[in-house]
Amino acid sequence: DSLEYFEVLDIYALCLRLCLFELAFYIRKKSLSIALGYSISTKSESWKLKAKLSALLETSNFSEFDQLFPLFKSRNKKEKYLLSYLRDVFSDKKYPLFVNPDTNKESEIDQKFRKFVESKKIVIVSPSPADKKDGYEIDRSDIVIRTNYKKGDPIFKGSRCDISYFNLQTAEYISEYGYLKWPLDISWVVARVFGQVDLILKRLFSDEVDIEHLSGRSLERVDKVLFYGSLTGLQTIILDLIRFNPREVFLYHFDVMLTQQRVSGYYPKINKDKEFHLKMIKCFPEHDPVTNFLILKSFWKQGFIKGDYRFEEVIKMETRDYMKNLQENYRKGNIFEIE
Repeated sequence: DSLEYFEVLDIYALCLRLCLFELAFYIRKKSLSIALGYSISTKSESWKLKAKLSALLETSNFSEFDQLFPLFKSRNKKEKYLLSYLRDVFSDKKYPLFVNPDTNKESEIDQKFRKFVESKKIVIVSPSPADKKDGYEIDRSDIVIRTNYKKGDPIFKGSRCDISYFNLQTAEYISEYGYLKWPLDISWVVARVFGQVDLILKRLFSDEVDIEHLSGRSLERVDKVLFYGSLTGLQTIILDLIRFNPREVFLYHFDVMLTQQRVSGYYPKINKDKEFHLKMIKCFPEHDPVTNFLILKSFWKQGFIKGDYRFEEVIKMETRDYMKNLQENYRKGNIFEIE
């Protein structure tokens, strides 16, 4: 009770590293209650106000958020804009427009991307292994999105890839080693960090891959205004897509990190199960599972997204039950024997 909310979150992060997800759930709940209990005035520290505003969004207390938001005097104009934008996302304002807070306009590259995805039926395909032959249905959609350009067995995963979102590791790998078997059907390359698209395209061009038809853009991130952690790939992609008014977004083979395995070669430098297991565990303190589960559930409740049977089964869970399932899956295999 004597700790600040962020000090409790340090304990939460330790629980995540030990895969004590159920205990972590209660620790995080305590941190949230501390942030919600902060007394705010015009002289309050800005970090307390920011924490409380993020906590209010997470708990859907929009009336109090609206009362306190005018007091938020951030030096970072974009930070304030992102809080306002997330308020629209969480409050069922379907397909809120995201603009440059400095110019109050959508960028030219985003306008081009809008023409590509607006009013389209989009499917996002998970890199996790699948046991249902969904390839035909996947390929029938208007646009197929994958992460890190990996497809897997086309009978299960389909054969198309129109947009590929890249994480930092894979973008750096392509920049350093190239990718001679680049899928020629990709029309858009989207990277998480500014400048990565240029590095990818430059390397592909040097490897004599035809890039004339390729377009690229980087993501706008909202991580700085979340209560804790950053968004994982799927949540980032959905938050990006809903800005551009797609007709439908459907998810195949996602179970919100409950499955550890990925299609062959998804992480180019990781070949051993234990290495991958450890990588997944290390990502949880950064990509807070509660934050990511709650924002995904919000997208689902508001009708931004639909999914196959497995996704629907997971997203209907209560947060505590989801964390218990993470614990059952990730504490298997004597992880504490890994050096």
